[in-house]
Amino acid sequence: MAPSTDLSDEDDSSSQVHQQPDSTVASSSINPASGETDGEIHYPPMGFGKHKPKMLLMGLKRSGKSSISSVVFRKMAPQDTLFLEATTTIHKESMQSFMDFQIWDMPGQIDYLDGSFDVDSIFTGVGGIVWVIDAQDNYMEPIGRVTDTILQLTELYPEIKYSVFIHKTDSLTEDYREDTIRDIMQKTSDELFDNGLENPPVSFHATSIYDHSIFEAFSKVIQGLVPQLPTYEALLNTVAATCRFQKVYIIDVMSKVYIASDSSPADTDAYELCCDYVNAIMDLSDMYGWDRKQQQAPDARTRDICAHTAESMVSCVRNHTLYLREINAFLAMIGVSTEPKFQQEKAMVDFNVQTFQDTMIQTTHHRIHSSTMASTLRARPPANQTQHPAPDNSSSTSEPREYEVTLDPNERISRQPSILDLVRLLLGLLLLSATLSYFVTSSSLTWGYRPVWSRPARIRAWLRGPITLTPHQLSLYNGTSASLPIYLALNGSIYDVSVSPHLYGPGGAYAFFAGRDATRAFVTGCFDPDNLTGDLTGAEEMFLPLDDPAEGVVPEKVKK
Repeated sequence: MAPSTDLSDEDDSSSQVHQQPDSTVASSSINPASGETDGEIHYPPMGFGKHKPKMLLMGLKRSGKSSISSVVFRKMAPQDTLFLEATTTIHKESMQSFMDFQIWDMPGQIDYLDGSFDVDSIFTGVGGIVWVIDAQDNYMEPIGRVTDTILQLTELYPEIKYSVFIHKTDSLTEDYREDTIRDIMQKTSDELFDNGLENPPVSFHATSIYDHSIFEAFSKVIQGLVPQLPTYEALLNTVAATCRFQKVYIIDVMSKVYIASDSSPADTDAYELCCDYVNAIMDLSDMYGWDRKQQQAPDARTRDICAHTAESMVSCVRNHTLYLREINAFLAMIGVSTEPKFQQEKAMVDFNVQTFQDTMIQTTHHRIHSSTMASTLRARPPANQTQHPAPDNSSSTSEPREYEVTLDPNERISRQPSILDLVRLLLGLLLLSATLSYFVTSSSLTWGYRPVWSRPARIRAWLRGPITLTPHQLSLYNGTSASLPIYLALNGSIYDVSVSPHLYGPGGAYAFFAGRDATRAFVTGCFDPDNLTGDLTGAEEMFLPLDDPAEGVVPEKVKK
């Protein structure tokens, strides 16, 4: 791990950009498969060529801009920022980190859009603007300033991304802090919406230099300047899955901001552990680290050790295991694991992380197809299986892995849904519906509805076609035989009532209808044995109107 670079000796009042010399583009001289090396490791640049994006720190006077820059990028202790002087001129500073970007600390008492300034020289090439609002002060004026800045720059520089740091929230009470953050966000959004900007590219972050919230916020801002971010996230998702990491970060060791992480939910505690771990490693590197570029190793064994990237692991830290692997002089991958057998499976983790490191270095200039790395990584076995020792590849003569370069660096990794995905979705919805139906009805999986295809008897009857039975044959289908259905006839048509054996079977309330034509009983409503017949002779007289219901006299016109 390369030692940190102290930028505190630079002139704070300087308005000149301190350019860093470009790194020499060279690939690693180590063959990961064979372990052969020439005794020196070369770091490919993780920057973006000649393009050096700018980031502007803006805000009113005494809002905390210089303190933020000093704590994040100069490793200044938060308590020492009390002695910083107010910024009176534009302070430009070039950060030598995983990519060369410039931080411009803008004096808060100057309006840069009033026409007396060259707007193009200030805002051309700006990737992001961070506007700092002091939450302990009256924030109505800074809200007006930030909305005016966004409205005027959106049309001229639509590629700029804006972040609002609601700063110094650590000293506010919890309820008042939440109300202040909500009020600032609401007022800013309303002001932009009232001026016709419906979806402004603005993000809000509650920050403080006395905790890790400022590093978390700057991480989100820096990620907006990294064109390879989608590729990094896809690679980290693969590493987290194969190595069973709870959370994985790519951290800039100089500033402790992370430029990418896997897609699992954010874990503040895990990030704080990683930051503290990086601090400890950097301090040890400053004291005991070997400068591989400046000094010549005294013996072959030392040269062999120095030729490989740094690696560290610590366990039993709040029930977590932290795994760190150096990617280059400025970046490190840190994985957080809660697996109890992590040390036993470390050989497989080393292989997977080495593959990830090689792939990430390649993505500096090319887009690596995600399936290439996924097919190379080896999945760790479940925790209940025995981990066999990894074979020693130091003498292997296999050729280096080849990567398929397909897409351009700015294209996001996407996966179109397949027919199998749609089938899985439909099956999942059907299973969910059946479960809810049984939970509600306690008996049916289809919410009480019985479609035709769920009734085998109906299907067999439909396939068999109509049947013709004599009265003697019909009498056999009265429910006394378990192998025969229950039939009844009405006006010459036979009906299958087998679905209700409790009504038409033996002992049922309507058992006398089964196995016969009982049309007269159905029509008259008289269930005497004499009416259990299909003969309707005289049944119509029951429905003739009477002159005198008491005497039963039939009208004359009916008699005629």
